[in-house]
Amino acid sequence: MTRPAKPTVSVHTMPLRSVLCATDLSDGAVVVLGRAAQLAHEHQAELHAVHVVGGTSMDALRQWLGAASTAELALLGQAQGELQRAMALAVSDRKVRVHAIVLAGSVADQVIAAAHRVDAELLVVGARPSTNPLRRVALGSTADRLLRRGHRPVLVARGVAQKWPTGESGERVLVAVDFSAWSAASLAWARTVAPHAHIVLHHAWSVPFEEKLRFAGVERATVHSYENTAYAHALSRLHALASAHGLGPNAWTPSLVRGDATLTTAQAALDADCHLIVVGKHGLHATQDLLLGSVTRYVLGESDLDVLVVPTEASPASTPLPRSPDTPHGLAG
Repeated sequence: MTRPAKPTVSVHTMPLRSVLCATDLSDGAVVVLGRAAQLAHEHQAELHAVHVVGGTSMDALRQWLGAASTAELALLGQAQGELQRAMALAVSDRKVRVHAIVLAGSVADQVIAAAHRVDAELLVVGARPSTNPLRRVALGSTADRLLRRGHRPVLVARGVAQKWPTGESGERVLVAVDFSAWSAASLAWARTVAPHAHIVLHHAWSVPFEEKLRFAGVERATVHSYENTAYAHALSRLHALASAHGLGPNAWTPSLVRGDATLTTAQAALDADCHLIVVGKHGLHATQDLLLGSVTRYVLGESDLDVLVVPTEASPASTPLPRSPDTPHGLAG
């Protein structure tokens, strides 16, 4: 059987040069390190694996024995050996330049400082499965702090064994867009991390003030006309966004779902058979830097897929966010 020709994907984003993976060396650490190693291999980037020995126990040890004591140095040496063994398993036969770094102190502070020193463009952290049925994924305090305080994209990798596809084996990436500045940054980074993946642009649309219109007695035919207009407008803007980022017709698929993006994004990724979800750190109505948007929080808590969280200032491209030339009055996003 003749296999169909592989679609040509126009790639115009920069490659990754430096990836930093923060690990606590717990169960699943090798899997998360493996995900970081795969990215570093695909981009021919340097991989910096960082483990921080910190917390209240280290603080107490330093109070008793002082900094750089024999006991502290022994702990750091042991951690260095464990990290190097984990990295050897994670890298396997991949050609990756690896730097194993063990530090002491506040975990989030040390990871952020290390990322700055090595000029890491991407952070990779793990997420542990949760036994709480109301929140299936527990990120942990370190991942939470990095997501809130960091100004670099963070890939939250699920610490479960799986084979991550590459561009040659059909990788699919869902990018959640709301046509804010975060949408352009998210799409640019999706194409940087997975330059040959098929992109699914997902947008949850609605009719402005729909319930109020019905309550006010507006005729059903009129409301239906507004629905058609809102859908067409959203589809037009998705096409404009894809075009602005150089995505050809075979390189992406629109995903338009009526409803709340908070509730539809994770399911849309499953329905589209995606392997990665890319979301902005904030949404359209961001208020302050310390908060994650509601969509981002929900996707991180509910999806079993890897999630790439992108702050808008981390965009690798300066492509402006397009506006549809036929924007209906009162329906702008």
